[in-house]
Parts: sequence; C-alpha cells; structure tokens
Amino acid sequence: MPGETAYNWPLIWGVLIAVGLYWAYCIYWSVIGYQRAKSLAGWGIAGRTLPGWLFVLSASATSFSAWTYMGHPGTVYAGGIAYAFAGLYAITIPFTGALFIKRQWMLGRRYGFVTPPEQYRTIFDSYFLGVIIVIVSFLYSCFYVAVQLIGSGLLFSVITNGFFPFFFGSVALALIMLIYVAAGGLRTIAWVDVIQYFLTFGGITLIGIGVLYGLGGWGPFMEQAWQLSGYYTNSHGAIHWGWNWVGDVEGLGPKPQWTGVMMLTYMFALAGIQASPAFTMWSYSLRHARTISYQIVVGIGVVVTATLVLWSVVQGVGAQILAHQNPGQWGTAELVEFIRAAGAAGAGSDGVVPKLMLTYLPLALIPLAAIGLLAAAQSTAGPYVSSFAAIASRNIIGEWLLYRARGAAAIMGRPGVISENPGNPAHSGNPGPSGNPEGRRGDEPILISDVFPEKWQVTWSRIFCLVLLSASLYVAFAQHDLMVMLGGLAVSYGFQLYPALVVICYGFRGWPMRWTPQGVTAGLLVGIVAVTLTYYWPAYRYTLSIHSAGWGIIFNILTIWAVSSFTTPSRRYIEWQNSLDDFFRKYDPAYYEPRAQAWRKFLWFYIPFWWIMFVGPGIELGNALDRVVFDLPGIWTWLILGGITGVFLLWSMAFPAQMATAPRHTPEPIDEAARQSITER
Repeated sequence: MPGETAYNWPLIWGVLIAVGLYWAYCIYWSVIGYQRAKSLAGWGIAGRTLPGWLFVLSASATSFSAWTYMGHPGTVYAGGIAYAFAGLYAITIPFTGALFIKRQWMLGRRYGFVTPPEQYRTIFDSYFLGVIIVIVSFLYSCFYVAVQLIGSGLLFSVITNGFFPFFFGSVALALIMLIYVAAGGLRTIAWVDVIQYFLTFGGITLIGIGVLYGLGGWGPFMEQAWQLSGYYTNSHGAIHWGWNWVGDVEGLGPKPQWTGVMMLTYMFALAGIQASPAFTMWSYSLRHARTISYQIVVGIGVVVTATLVLWSVVQGVGAQILAHQNPGQWGTAELVEFIRAAGAAGAGSDGVVPKLMLTYLPLALIPLAAIGLLAAAQSTAGPYVSSFAAIASRNIIGEWLLYRARGAAAIMGRPGVISENPGNPAHSGNPGPSGNPEGRRGDEPILISDVFPEKWQVTWSRIFCLVLLSASLYVAFAQHDLMVMLGGLAVSYGFQLYPALVVICYGFRGWPMRWTPQGVTAGLLVGIVAVTLTYYWPAYRYTLSIHSAGWGIIFNILTIWAVSSFTTPSRRYIEWQNSLDDFFRKYDPAYYEPRAQAWRKFLWFYIPFWWIMFVGPGIELGNALDRVVFDLPGIWTWLILGGITGVFLLWSMAFPAQMATAPRHTPEPIDEAARQSITER
C-alpha cells in the first residue's frame, strides 16, 4: 500500500535468526553461572577461579565496545586521520593493565578483597575514599553502559529501516544483559565474552574489507583519499589556543581540533578503562597470573592494534571519500537524515558504519556484522553492570546493615564488636597488613556476613543490575552526543583513580609517601568535579584542546599535593605502605632479577617517549612522511609506526620487565575470611 515502509525481509529474518542464536548462547551460560553463583565472591569475581586463557579473551573483549565498533570509524570520518590515533588505545588500555592488574590480583588473593572500595579504603585507611570509589563506579558504569545501549539501538534500527525501533534495540539489549548478568555474574560474562571477542574484531575486519573492495582496492582507494581536504589527511597541530576545542577550517567551517595535546589527554581517558573498578574485579577473578602478559601483548596489543590502525581507518576514510564524491548521500546532514528516517537519533558520524554495512556487505554477511556490534556492546556492558552491582550490594546495603548492627551492639554494652579499623569489613577482626586483628577487646566483631548473608548479597546485586541498566537507559535516551565523546567522559572518571593505584601498587617507601590518604581522597573528588565541568560546560569544553581527563588529572594531582602538604598520614596507613612494599618485594621477580631491573630503567625513558611521540605532540612529525610507505598520508604511516612501537612497549613491560608475569609464588590468603573468598579449588 502507498505510504507503507518497505522492509528488506530477508535481512530482517537474517538478523532475527542471528540474534536469536547468539542470545540463546548467552542464556545457556546464564543457567550455568546461576548454578555456581552461591556467594558474592562467586557471583562478582567468579570465586577467583577464572582460567587464564578465558581471561585473555574475555578481558580483551571487555576493553573494546560499541564505541570501538561503530563510534571510532564514524569519528575518523568526521575528524580525519588525526583522530585515528585514538586507535592506539589498543596500546594505552593494556598499558594500564601492565601497570596494575598483576599487583591487584596479588592483593586480592592475599587480603581477600572482593570489591574495590575494600581495597582502597583499607590500604589508605580512609572510609570516605571507599565511598568515592562507589560513586566513581556508578558514574563510569552508567555512562559507559549507555554508550553500548545507544550503539545497539541505533544499529539495529538503521539496518532494518526502522523495523526494530531505536527504543526496542536498546531495551532488548538491556533486558538480555539483565537476564544473563544478574543470573550468573562474572563467570557467565567471561564465557559469553569468549565468542564476543572473535565476533567484535572479525566484524570490524569484515566491514573494512568490504569497503576497500567496494572502492576498487588499495590503489584506487589511496588515489581518492589524496583528493580529500588536508583536515582529513594531516594532523591538526600541537595545541589549539581557544576556550574550547572547535576551530575554523578553511572550506569546512568550525571543526573539532584533534591536536597532539588533545589526543594525548584523550588517551589518558582511554587508559582509565583498565584502571576502573570493573577491571580491579577482573584482576581479583583470576585463578593464576600466568596469562596476564599474553592478554596485554597478544590479546589486545597485536590483534586489536592491527585491526584498528588498518580496518577502522579504511572505514572512516572510505566514508569521507564517499562524502567527497557524493555529498547528497554521504554528507553529515544526509547521514543524520539517514538515521532519522529509520526512527533513530544520533550524530551523522554514528550512521557511517550502518550505511557502509548496507552498501558494501553481501546480504548474508550483514547479520554477522550486526552481531559483531552486539557482541562489542555486551562484552563491555556486562562487566560494568556486574561490578557496580556487587559494589553497591556489599558496600552500600551491607555496610549500612553492619553500621546499624554495630551501633545497636554498642548501645547494649558489648565491647569489642566495633573495630577501630575502617578497612575491609569482610575480614575476621579486620586484620591489619600483617594479619593481626585490631580492635578486638573481648567479643568477636560483627561482620557483614553476620548481618547480610551471602545469599542476600547476591540477591541485592541482581537488584542493582536493574538499577544500573535503568539509569543507563535514561542516559541513552536523554544524551545526544557523539558516542566517542560520551564514552570519553565515562572513562575519564576511571583515569582519576590512577594516582591512588600508583600509590597502592608502586608507591611504598618512595616519593608518594608524601601523598597522604587525605590528599588522595580530596584529589579524586576534585578530579571528578573537573572532568564533569569541562565536559558539560559547552563554552569551555576541552579548553586549549585538553580533554576532560587531562583537566581532571591536573586538578587531581594539584589537590593531592596541596592537601598532603598540611595533613599527616595515620599510623595504620604507614604500616600498610611498609608491609605491602615487603610483600611485593617477596613475591615479584622484578625486584631481585637484574635483567628485569635493567628493563625497568629503560622504560623510564621509553614510556614518556612513546606517549609524547605517538599519541602526543609528536604526531606532527608524521606530516613529513607523506607517500613514503604504500602511498599513505604521513600521519597514517606514523600511526602504524606508533602501533608497532607500542606493541614493543607492551612486550617490554609485560615480559622482560616482568610487570605482568606470574609472581614467584602464589600469595597465600592472610586469614580464613580471605581464604573463603576462593569459592572453588
């Protein structure tokens, strides 16, 4: 009938069948996980028993999302190859993992930490710091999960020409995650992520090959790329001297400036992914640490870098070539209309990947590529939902009940039930770093498990899964920014934890001893505020082309130094500093092997060199390499060189410097409470 929407029924049925099979796989593992998630440790950190090979695939998949799959090529289309350097987050994300994952695994295994607030507040002797970690976990998870819901809803709406409304796609993804994440927790997420890893990066490669083939192959593709404006094929300068990051480009009007400083500070944000509370819980979940190095170097470094610096760039540049040749179909305004015609909403760049799929992929392969996007979204959203849910259950509900129980006991005149230590409430007697209980003056202290049984901790975790997904759905429908910008806000919150993690993992008996718990706590709070203001204040967004993560960490560190200058650390904090330094020196081979020590000295030079040269102002040098390699624009050549040297950086950190290799011995749990957090043997 006239006026009816024309649907591509073979495509719609293909998508339905592919999604149905994929989600059936997810439900299968939710049943398995549900049967084994009998405690919060079993639900939230898989009982510390995830096999190493499973961690390699699942943690790698978690690090990259719908943002990578759809938002990244779209922003290459909008910002040119200068933005494509963001693809080197395939180096900066595992860079953080090399610094912190192994040592947090050791801490979790030794002291029985189940949630990140327990780790931070116990070591820093600061209850308030634990509260801020809960807030960071919510902010990070809410915005980052919203990005995945946006991507899923938009893609399925567009490729089916509105048969699946944007609302339906987002809500359907939220519901399926609610089912399998709430049921099985991290164990289910890990097993689902195995297939998601291959679907995600296989899908990106598939679309890239389709675009390259459709544009005539490599030679014709490069000939057409050289006809684009220099904004798309050159760097955007070292810094933009403006109150925000938008500048006038001749012939194009106001355009964002992906300068060297902007990219450097944007990469700070991306480094925050594996500094987030969710990845702290990933580190707790491992059975052993033997495969962390392979996850860093191979699972992400080699595979993901190669995918992003080649195929994602081909997609973005290819779409801009099409816009140059046929603006009536591929211009930004036309892409916005393309999205709206399907009943969705978003920036023009968000329509790039769906339109490329419909244009260049055979009908039979479009459902497979669509499942790749769904896999990218779920692999990331799942762990952030489960981590916040476990944190909220244990560190909000559990500690509120514990506070009330201890208060009632004190009124009844039961001395000794209130521990002087504001640290990990799960420990018997809240032991100090040496395992000796403090604050026990007669009776055994009341613990979380006494007032909040494990069964109810898991039940409340499942309730908080619903809370987090509902909040993320609200953000997904209320927020209309670029996916990469909204994702950048989320991960910027995670990066504000860097100073605290450096102190926990490396700062013992050294210069960070001058950083007091009060300073670190105040710095984290100020950093969160700075990130939020420099994102949501449009006239001053990314002033001087410095990303929100950069402004956040600047104010974070300045506040740490200022507050630390007039505050004094507690005796217990100093004891933790000294004890953990001894602990790491006992177990970490890097302290006593000369080769590892020599490589660490080399890294003191190489790490800042790589960051400045390949994701910082050094990007400018790439302009001198035009047509030197395979007729590429110079900054694309520089990007590829950055990927190669970045993989060498990860290898140097993970293997010869032994920052991600297994410790000499597996740390023994310090007490029975820590031992019980290992739910399977």
